[in-house]
Amino acid sequence: NHPHNILLDFATRLGLLGLLSGGWLLWQLGSTLKQAWATADAAWQPVVVGFSGAFIAMLAHGLVDHSFFLVDLAFIFYLMLATAVWLTHTNHPSSA
Repeated sequence: NHPHNILLDFATRLGLLGLLSGGWLLWQLGSTLKQAWATADAAWQPVVVGFSGAFIAMLAHGLVDHSFFLVDLAFIFYLMLATAVWLTHTNHPSSA
């Protein structure tokens, strides 16, 4: 049994420090996606748009259901975060 809200889920599983860490992590993904949009080549911008849509959907879903502490959904979250960070730190040629 679990709370059906991402914020309450972080708070009940990890306490106040976990809630703050979870909020920081979500904030970082949003700001990293914003930075990735600004720095990505035109060929990679659709990927950033897709990740942004997935992030918004994950947040919306997290308001009404258990979403972050399931292994498959957490994997997708961290995959999006890692790819967004990669997009902000490397040069990406438009064509190979």
